[in-house]
Amino acid sequence: MRLLLILAVGLAVALCAGCGQPTKRSLWERYDEPGGAYRVYYLRPPWKRIAADGSALELRVDNNPSAFGIDSGLAPKYALFVSVVAGDPAALAAREARRAPGRSETVLFPPSAVRTEAGDSGFGLTVRQDGGEHLYRRFAFLADRGVVVQLLFEAVPVVDDPEIDAMLGMVDVAPGAP
Repeated sequence: MRLLLILAVGLAVALCAGCGQPTKRSLWERYDEPGGAYRVYYLRPPWKRIAADGSALELRVDNNPSAFGIDSGLAPKYALFVSVVAGDPAALAAREARRAPGRSETVLFPPSAVRTEAGDSGFGLTVRQDGGEHLYRRFAFLADRGVVVQLLFEAVPVVDDPEIDAMLGMVDVAPGAP
């Protein structure tokens, strides 16, 4: 009888392996653009939704003093601006690379192909503001089904970060489109 009970419990555990376990995306907050143009995921906290207006979304992570309610006057540690844009992702990324010197920025990583877990593809690049406090900016232009979404990450630390990579990887362009 004891052996039968052990086998039954073992079978139940084996069948339910993973039951109730969080998936990668279940640990993240989800934002769906009201018109269905895109879906983004972000960890909350530390990311906060600052604004969502039409097809535009702004998220940010406060700098350390601001996170504790101290008005330091410093820029946010991280910011993400998402919007729907017109154009071709490769051309948009190339345009940002050409504009960088005029904004006193250096292109750190030139335009290159990017792809999300949902299969959306596009182009991205990373630039750094020259002089003073270095502001890093990482652009991604993703397209699917005729919709082009621009993601712009801004950060005082380097934007080559696993969390930003994960956020970019989980973007879904036109998730409800046929």
